Amino acid sequence: MRRAVAIAALALAAAGCWGTPPLPEPESKPPDWNLVLLSIDTLRRDHLSFYGYERDTAPNLAALAREGVVFDDALAAFSATAPSHASMLTGLYPDAHGIRSNGRTLDPRVRTLQEILRDRGYHTAGFISGWTLGRATGLGVGFDVYDAPLDKARPQRPADETWAEARRWLEALPDATPFFLFIHFYDPHYRYEPPEEDALRFLPPGTRLRPLDTKALRDPARYGSIDPETQRHYVARYDGEIRFSDRHAGHLFDTLRELGLWDRSLVVVLSDHGETLFERERPADHGARVYDEQIRIPLLLRLPESALAGQRLGDPVHQVDLFPSVLELLGLPVPTGLQGRSFAGRLRGEGDPDPERARFSQAVTKPTRLRHIPETLRDRAILSAIRVGDRKLIEYPTRAGGWYRELFDLSRDPGELANRADEDPELADRLGAALAEWRERGGGDAGEPLPALSPETLEVLRSLGYVE
Repeated sequence: MRRAVAIAALALAAAGCWGTPPLPEPESKPPDWNLVLLSIDTLRRDHLSFYGYERDTAPNLAALAREGVVFDDALAAFSATAPSHASMLTGLYPDAHGIRSNGRTLDPRVRTLQEILRDRGYHTAGFISGWTLGRATGLGVGFDVYDAPLDKARPQRPADETWAEARRWLEALPDATPFFLFIHFYDPHYRYEPPEEDALRFLPPGTRLRPLDTKALRDPARYGSIDPETQRHYVARYDGEIRFSDRHAGHLFDTLRELGLWDRSLVVVLSDHGETLFERERPADHGARVYDEQIRIPLLLRLPESALAGQRLGDPVHQVDLFPSVLELLGLPVPTGLQGRSFAGRLRGEGDPDPERARFSQAVTKPTRLRHIPETLRDRAILSAIRVGDRKLIEYPTRAGGWYRELFDLSRDPGELANRADEDPELADRLGAALAEWRERGGGDAGEPLPALSPETLEVLRSLGYVE
C-alpha cells in the first residue's frame, strides 16, 4: 500500500498531471475527421446497461458502445456542470481554467479545444441546453456558433429543441469541411420531468404517474419522509430522462449516417457528473459532494469506420484527458502545459496501463448538504478528493483552518460509507500530502471561500437546485 501511494506521489511530480510534452506533427493526418462531442448532464454511469444497469435506459448509447470503446474507470473534475465542462474543453483542472463553480467565467488566457480546431480550419458549433453553460461562462469563445438561448426566465431547454437547432446547422454545412460539433443535453438534471411515456416505461404496468413534490428533495426536515414507493417514482423519472436524452442522441447518430458523415467522425459521449439518488441523507443531489455516484462518469468513444469496436479500456482516465486525447486522435499536435494526459496511445495498444495514477475531483462545500461531517466547514469553499487505485481521500476545509478527512477503501466499501481515516492515519497522511502538493502546484485552492455571486446568478442557480 505504501509503495502504491509513493508511486502516485512520483507520478504527480512528473508530466502526467501538470504537463503533457508536445507531440510532433503527425506524419500522416487522418483524412479530415470530424469531432462530435455529446455531453449528457447529470448522467450516472451505473444507470446505463453497458455499465451493468438492468434497465434499458439508453439503447442508442448501448449500440454506440458496441461500435466503439467503453472506458470503465473515468472520473469527473467537479460535481457541477460548468467546471467539469471547462475541464473537458481545456485539459485543465478548475483552479487552472478559472471556472471553480457554476456562475464563474473561464480565464481568458486559457485556450480551448474549439479555438484550436477553429484555427485548424474546422467549423465549430455548440448547442447548449442549460444556463450553467451559457455565454457568461466564456465557453462560447472559439465556436463559430454558440446556441445557448437561456436566461433567468428559462434556464433550460429539452433535448428535442437543442437537437433541432443542431440538426439545422449540420444540414447546412459545406461538403468536405471538417467540423467540431458540441451538443449538451440537460434533461437528467433535477427536476426529473420527462415525457410521461418515458417515466412510465420504468414503472410497473398500470401505474399512474402521480405528481411528486420535488421540494421535499431540498428540504432537510423532510429527507426521511420520502417513502420507498415515492423514491421508486423519482428514480423512474430520472431513468425516463435518460431514455428521452438517448432518443435524441439516436437522432444525432442517424443524421450523421444520412449525411454521409458517420464514418468520417470521431464521436465522444460522456457526462459532466453523476447524481446522488437516495444513497445519502440529502437525496437527488449533486454539486457539494465527491462520492463516486457523483464523480464516476460514463465515457465512450467511436472511431471512424468503427475501429476498435467493442473494446473496453480499464485504465484510470479523467475529463482533463479528453482535450489532449482527441487532438492526438485527430492527428494534431497537443499543446504543452496541460494537466490531462492523452489516452490515444493506449487505444493503439502502446505503453502500459497505470493503475496507480492519481486523479482529482472537487466540489463546493455547502454545510447544509454535508451534515454528516462532525466539524464546522467553511461555506462556499472547495473540497477536494484524490483517488489512487481503490484508495480515496476527501478533504473538507474547516472553519478552524484545517481539513476534515474521509478515507475509503473502495474495493471493500464501494458505497463510501465507512471512513477509515482514523484506522489508517499513515495512508491518510500520504494521500493528504499528495493532495496538498497538487493544490500547491495549481490544481486546487487552499480552502478559502469563493467570491460571492451576483443575486441574479444565485436566483438562477437556486431554480436549478444548486443553492438553498
